Amino acid sequence: MSDALHLAALVLAAAGTCGLVAAVERRRGRRLVWAGSVVASLIMIGAMSDIVFGLGIAHPVAWAVALLAGSVAVAVGERAMLGRADAGRGPAVHTAIGGLVVIPLVLAMGEYQGAQDAARAGAAVHAHGSSGALLLLPAAAFVAWSAVLLARAGRPARERIQHGAMGASTMLMALAALG
Repeated sequence: MSDALHLAALVLAAAGTCGLVAAVERRRGRRLVWAGSVVASLIMIGAMSDIVFGLGIAHPVAWAVALLAGSVAVAVGERAMLGRADAGRGPAVHTAIGGLVVIPLVLAMGEYQGAQDAARAGAAVHAHGSSGALLLLPAAAFVAWSAVLLARAGRPARERIQHGAMGASTMLMALAALG
């Protein structure tokens, strides 16, 4: 079941990234922020793929650092390029916050993978402990915010697809991380 949730989350994250790519910005300042958002989203997909498929490309902590750097870069770029009044009006801020929310999930899923490997070797390991439920708090807030953005009238369909897909992906990742 957990593997199915991981895979569905990955497919939804890819769909969200496709929506983000389709939302290419034509304005000069927005185009650089858009490109950073796409890179940050690809980092999320890379981290998820590595953990879901057990590729061993990087340690979960390295993915967490990459997600943090990508998210901060997008947020700073959004603010610097667009100024205070326009910052946060596009999918860039959603991507940046999504990257931050995914960090504890990536760490928990990586811990879970390590626990599975140890269990296969005969060790008795408890994967998540009681703090696993705390993963739901930021993920639930992000999912709720994504639902609000999805429901907002007047937003381009490609942005709404990105918001909905990334919110649903985050929800599935949180459920899988708990499993």
